[in-house]
Amino acid sequence: MRLIELSGDREIMPARVETGSFFSTTDTEKVRQKLLELGYLQMAYEKPFTQTVYFAEPSGRTPSGGYVRLRRYTNAPSATVFDVTAGGSSWYFEGKITQGVKERLVVPAGVGLALFSDPSVRGLLKDLLPGTYILLDRVGSLYPVAATQWRREHYVLNETERATIDSSLKYFGFLPGEQKGYLMGEDSGNRLEWKSGRGIIPPLEIEGVNLVPIPPKWHEATIRKMYNEWIKAKNNE
Repeated sequence: MRLIELSGDREIMPARVETGSFFSTTDTEKVRQKLLELGYLQMAYEKPFTQTVYFAEPSGRTPSGGYVRLRRYTNAPSATVFDVTAGGSSWYFEGKITQGVKERLVVPAGVGLALFSDPSVRGLLKDLLPGTYILLDRVGSLYPVAATQWRREHYVLNETERATIDSSLKYFGFLPGEQKGYLMGEDSGNRLEWKSGRGIIPPLEIEGVNLVPIPPKWHEATIRKMYNEWIKAKNNE
């Protein structure tokens, strides 16, 4: 295991406030213009698609006090099948602690999967990602459950305040023990997300746009509910 050699490629980010809203794709340009009016600058990234994989025990149990995931950025989005190991790309191994910091470490796909599935190697995280280590230490082996994919536009106001527009959202589900996920569904609209390191969220109003408040993507009312319904249907086939 080469995780120790990757210890320089890590980040520990302070807590921040995040809120999200759902809106129609036809209003995307209005949302963009509002962000620019507020002083946000759009940032260009080479790989505009974000892919995130969430993990749970075979029983469906997830760590309490936060969640753990793998995330990567790509310009080659998945269509109907999501393969965690495809392309040999690196991932951000991330732990997001409830009302706390976000920790992440760059790892190859195989190393990331091993950290989830093999508790015996998790000690390597104790000093690198201490909060994430505590989350993982509370559970047994974890396996891919669901994945999200979206095209993200980044807007930055300053070092602590930013916003994103997420479009083309797709959701994938994994059968127990598999490393390939299959398309569960797609969003009919886009997401606007505010991310503030100082807890300053702009007024959630844009003239002519119906912004509907929504919970985070990994939430019992969103992808977790979708996955439970999807896996139940698969088991009944």
